[in-house]
Amino acid sequence: YEETGEGEGVLQKHFNDETLDMWARLLRTRPDRRYRVTQCLAYAHVNRWQHPQSSVLVKPLLDIVAKEPAGPVPGHGTELGILSRVGGAEVVPVLARFLREGHRGERELVMRALHSRFEPSLVPDVLKALEDSEPRVRAAACSVVGEFLLFDALPEVRKLAGDADAEVSRQAARALAEIDVTHTTSPPGEAETEQQRRASGDPDPAARLVEALKEIA
Repeated sequence: YEETGEGEGVLQKHFNDETLDMWARLLRTRPDRRYRVTQCLAYAHVNRWQHPQSSVLVKPLLDIVAKEPAGPVPGHGTELGILSRVGGAEVVPVLARFLREGHRGERELVMRALHSRFEPSLVPDVLKALEDSEPRVRAAACSVVGEFLLFDALPEVRKLAGDADAEVSRQAARALAEIDVTHTTSPPGEAETEQQRRASGDPDPAARLVEALKEIA
């Protein structure tokens, strides 16, 4: 593959330590193949990202993104998508930078990635995204507000409920409903506890019970 550029399908099917090392090496040494390599990785089955060796991809991808800063021309959507799946705390500053400076498509992608890669330090960027000029970014930000119960965003989300874009207004209404339900159905103090649980990525207690029962079965 390194010589001919062929055989991506074979590598995708065999997602293991050896092929991950090969993908990482190609990212480092073959900039002419970067597009094909990142596309193949992006289309790999999502469950495979749980492979512990996936972290070997983080450093070469971060190097690529660092060499080509965010800007008005799209170019890092695929890399950002992969980093949001396999990266740890080290990718958060990169995601924040693209939320502020990236092309509208990159801003939307990163905002959607926050559903699985949310960090409390990104709250200011989410609040700013509610005022983004791109409707899809505003809609994605509303969705994040609702999922992670970002109470500080309520004034702006209430405004967006009347946004001219139908998807923005729909996501804003959903976020308001999610926050309202949490406040009206939770005893005092539990709404904030629920907010902290979601922000930390801790699964819902009911979901944990279901998984535990599956293991017993």
